[in-house]
Amino acid sequence: MIVLARQSGISTAAVIGGVVVIVIIAAGAFFLLSGSPGASVSSTFSSSSSRSSSSETQTAATVDVQNLLVQHLRTIEARQVEAILADYTTNAVVVWQGNTAGLGGTHNGQGNIRLLMASALGTAQTLNLTPSGIAVVRNTGTQVTVNATLSLSGNSQFLGPFNATILASTTYANSGGEWKISNENWDFQSLAASLSGGATTFPEWQRVGEPIVTRRSSDWMHNFAWDFGGPGVAIVIWAFVVLIAAAVAVKRSGNPMSS
Repeated sequence: MIVLARQSGISTAAVIGGVVVIVIIAAGAFFLLSGSPGASVSSTFSSSSSRSSSSETQTAATVDVQNLLVQHLRTIEARQVEAILADYTTNAVVVWQGNTAGLGGTHNGQGNIRLLMASALGTAQTLNLTPSGIAVVRNTGTQVTVNATLSLSGNSQFLGPFNATILASTTYANSGGEWKISNENWDFQSLAASLSGGATTFPEWQRVGEPIVTRRSSDWMHNFAWDFGGPGVAIVIWAFVVLIAAAVAVKRSGNPMSS
């Protein structure tokens, strides 16, 4: 290269200087390019830290879910149906099975759950639910299932003093950071009540004991309809039909048709 430089009239110093400049530029480019993978490693570490933090948050949430279950049971004890419904998702499914005294079945959605709670709690005078053995059996991060054994006791207008043992499995769903019940399964292992017969809901419960005092009225017709229900109404209707038929017959017999 020096020989070519001399032939071209370029000094040796200029050639050496050019070589040094090229080496410096090449070294700088090498270090700049080798720095990019380092940034990628830093980004990967940051992403890994984020996932770790998210996992810790989901695990910590299981403790809150256990507390939510206890609060849910306290709300049921208070027998406030609308407050109880606030614990469920809109499309929640509640299953009662076993010895449920006529309340067993699958109840889909808040509307049916409202009917269930109103029927079960409407005539309860006292109610106590004591959980034991609360344990998280499944945690997917967005759903947590909690199992517990419930000791139920209380007093009802229709059943009298009663007690029951329930195996409960409750699944909470995390929607937008708020935990609500999506599935609830109560398996009534036993139910003991002082009164028997008619252990179902709605009007059939009237067969156990006297009619509810608050449903009595000073109006005898009101009480007649409540006490006798369908048979009384049927008698009134048939009596009315017979009277109309008799009146028509009398009218026709008093006005014979002319020939």
